[in-house]
Amino acid sequence: RMLGFAIIWIAVATMFVGMLLALVQNDIKRTLAYSSVSQMGYILFGIGCMTYLGAEGAMGMGGTLYHVINHAFFKGCFFLAAGSILFCAHELDMFKLGGLWRRMPLTTLFWCIAALGIMGIPLWGGFVSKTLLHHAVIESHEFALHAQLATAGWVKAAEVIFVITSGGTIGYITKMTYYTFFRRPDAERAHHLEHVKEAPAWMLAATAAPEPPLRESASSPAR
Repeated sequence: RMLGFAIIWIAVATMFVGMLLALVQNDIKRTLAYSSVSQMGYILFGIGCMTYLGAEGAMGMGGTLYHVINHAFFKGCFFLAAGSILFCAHELDMFKLGGLWRRMPLTTLFWCIAALGIMGIPLWGGFVSKTLLHHAVIESHEFALHAQLATAGWVKAAEVIFVITSGGTIGYITKMTYYTFFRRPDAERAHHLEHVKEAPAWMLAATAAPEPPLRESASSPAR
């Protein structure tokens, strides 16, 4: 149990610190890199819950494996879209971009689909895996209460940080999406972005390939 408890808190620290560092970045790829650190925390979190629960840890294992798959899909899409932005706009500072949805509509579409996945919006794969992980930590807390373990309160605190981190993930993804694609650039920036056009077809095909799939059953993943 103590090994699982230790892994849970290593995971919580990883996901929370990664989220905070992603929030304060202005470079798109650096933001995505710290986001990956945070998402590795989610994956480790499920392993911790699985270890903590022992034979009852199926929810943690399921959440971990599903989040590994989801992260591969949406983060692959993000990095390929960022490569398209660098290729077309020659810039990755989100504060020096803006309005790219008009010039790169398909790249914007693919980016937004990946964003819905990583933010855990219902009907998308990320919602399912994050819900499974959340249920795993709830089960861990209930188990600790019933077994009268001294770690019960700390497991509840880990759940709270998990929820806060999920909110922070929505924050930095929304920030990056808004400043890069939807914010109206000022006159100077608009002049520098006049040359930008949609990425070549071969880049769009690569970006679309790892699109995270829509999950119709996401509304009740744990039943």
